[in-house]
Amino acid sequence: MTGEGWSRRQFLSAGLGLAGLAFSRPSVFGACSESPQTAACPSISWMDGGRSLIEGYAGRRSYEAGERVSFFMSSQSRIRAMLTVNRLGARREMVWSGPVWVEPQAIPADASESGCRWDGEGGSGLTFDVPAEWKPGFYHVTMHAADGDGEGFFIVRSPRSAPKPGILLILSTNTYFAYNNYGAAQGDALRSTRGSFYDQARVASFLRPLPMGFLSPYDCRKTGIPSRHHRYAGWDKWEWPFVQWAEQAGIDLDYAANEDLERQPERLESYRLILSVGHDEYWSAGMRNAVERHVRQGGNAVFLSGNVSYRKVLLDMSDSRMILDGAMDGAALWSHLQGANRPEHRLTGVSFCYGALNPLPVPYRIYQPDHWLFDGLWSAGGRPERFPDVGCIGYECDGCDIEWDKGIPTASHRDGCPEDFQILALAPGRMPDYEATVHSRALFGRDDGFTPWGADLRQGAAVMGIWTNGGTVLTVGCTEWVRRLDDPLISRITKNALTRLSQ
Repeated sequence: MTGEGWSRRQFLSAGLGLAGLAFSRPSVFGACSESPQTAACPSISWMDGGRSLIEGYAGRRSYEAGERVSFFMSSQSRIRAMLTVNRLGARREMVWSGPVWVEPQAIPADASESGCRWDGEGGSGLTFDVPAEWKPGFYHVTMHAADGDGEGFFIVRSPRSAPKPGILLILSTNTYFAYNNYGAAQGDALRSTRGSFYDQARVASFLRPLPMGFLSPYDCRKTGIPSRHHRYAGWDKWEWPFVQWAEQAGIDLDYAANEDLERQPERLESYRLILSVGHDEYWSAGMRNAVERHVRQGGNAVFLSGNVSYRKVLLDMSDSRMILDGAMDGAALWSHLQGANRPEHRLTGVSFCYGALNPLPVPYRIYQPDHWLFDGLWSAGGRPERFPDVGCIGYECDGCDIEWDKGIPTASHRDGCPEDFQILALAPGRMPDYEATVHSRALFGRDDGFTPWGADLRQGAAVMGIWTNGGTVLTVGCTEWVRRLDDPLISRITKNALTRLSQ
């Protein structure tokens, strides 16, 4: 291993002067996955979408103003690239851009579990302090070269001493990395890399790039074998459309990563409303404790999301990794009798175990049209003559055990759903046989997909509902809600929820 130090200047001094940022002085690492000195790498069949020309990741998922960001990079060959940092909101706002030399670095065989370790001596990267004028938000890092691009991200949070908006948006970063199959390969060069939780890995390091398609729309098929998982996780699928809508609507947000709920639970005291959007599947006990305590103390929570807190993880902060707490379809389920036995409906009011997977895109039917959540939906200002339909569901949905009384659905509470949980709207959907069996086994120790009272877990629903436990918890019971914010009815319902519960 040889290092060339700062003599290979990573950035032009003029660019640094314009940016006003203080950067560290990285050096060079090697190439290939076995040894930096290897002249030619063995044949590798990449399962994560193929190698981007340039790749990179931040040392942490979130930072406050004044904290030091470290961003580590690698390339297929020594290359000069243009690195740009943009804040992504209603518009793409460039906050810094400058040229950088990037060197090839090793991809360790255990990268998925232990990280890429590109922060060692000879690593390519940059370090800078977050300027005070950078607003809270999602910061997208692009690395552009003539023959290809790469991307990474970090989040900027409000300083603890700064005035806070009423809403804290928690980005589903745990789900990003649970699905991150970076480094998954077939071939002798990476014998033990497993990729994601869906590739039999049980430990997921945060210290590795996300494959292309997780942070911005991208067709992985253009560059080789596609990542199997980029459709199911990532900023661009749900959170970015929501943030664009929110900023255009004048809704002020602060930001945090999933792990910040456990790392700094006291931060929640500064907000009226904790907000989850999209696909928010992987929660630690510390995360749940923080949000449930926030609600008990009078704070509110809104879940514009589905599959929420379905699986339990342990967060290893010291090594920046996430550990699946049990078998994937066994004790790792929060609701499993032999696992945590702490069903997610105690947090949200609903559960994926009573929901639907890849249902037909049918609309929600509103059964409580007089509820404040639906204020302003009806042009005449009064109750509609029939139950109206709005939006439509998709991908993953959360529900509860339901009883019907004169055509009106109510929560039966046989599933342990909160006693005052009120169903406001629902859309029927189906759970596949395999998942229904997993759920009946987890909940009741039986393998037939039924509950002890005879309900078929294959017949589920996306349930929109509300309940109180000191503060108020509202859920829409579906990952796809924010993809329908161009629907005026969905937009109005969302504004009603965020406006009322953030005050």
